Amino acid sequence: MIWLGILAVAAITSIYGILILSMDPVFSMLVLLVSGGGLVFYVLIIKRFSKLFQHLILGGASAFCILVLINTGAPSKDPFGSYKEECAAIEKDILSGAEDEKALADCDERIKRLEDRYGVKDMTRSLKALMFMVRGDFDQAGGEINYFSDKRSFLYYGRLEQRYLWDIGQDRTNDLYRLYENMVIDIPDSVYARKMAGIAQFEKKNYKGVDFLLCSALELDDQDPLTLYYLGASSFEQGKYNRGIEYFNRSVKYGADDEIASWIAWYIRRLEVA
Repeated sequence: MIWLGILAVAAITSIYGILILSMDPVFSMLVLLVSGGGLVFYVLIIKRFSKLFQHLILGGASAFCILVLINTGAPSKDPFGSYKEECAAIEKDILSGAEDEKALADCDERIKRLEDRYGVKDMTRSLKALMFMVRGDFDQAGGEINYFSDKRSFLYYGRLEQRYLWDIGQDRTNDLYRLYENMVIDIPDSVYARKMAGIAQFEKKNYKGVDFLLCSALELDDQDPLTLYYLGASSFEQGKYNRGIEYFNRSVKYGADDEIASWIAWYIRRLEVA
């Protein structure tokens, strides 16, 4: 009977929707109960009744499941699309309403609704950490970040970096260095990770490490002015002035801002004095 096939598919779809697609758990469970109940009812009881009655019951259950699944379904291309969009919107509102406690309270409620629907995930933990940071509670923010399930993700490192940079009451320099060193290990294909780890090595005066990391960053982006500047500065610190000037010229060519240009000028003046 076709109705049995529809109910079986509806039951499987509801389970898949809950576990994989993060569809609304309430409606998905309702579909699972109706479809599963219809199958059990058919096996145990409904066979005793007329074919017309069987069609009415199973057809009604199938139609109900189909309608609920259609109205509850997740986006076909990206099941987490709306979730990610809402997270991005909340983050924007947290940053724009940092001085407005009423706006922040509204963001708190929106985060709670997301967690009620999708469960507690790293993205909502990230939002709560940001909420603590704009309120000046960096210890609580660190607690939320520490509960991330994936501590090798760009989301984790990005929020942890933000915590260290914003917490101006503490000297987080060494924490940042360790963060970048770990980040380049966990996310080796990230140009940002390679660049920041290279800059950290420059601050430590480990110029061989600088050259290795920043040259690898250039493999992914050979026109980044900051990367080129630090390679030039590293070359100068090692007495390789011609190579350093080449990097400086490339940095200027690819859009070095006024601050980087002033750093380059300082190195050039130092060479002229020598």
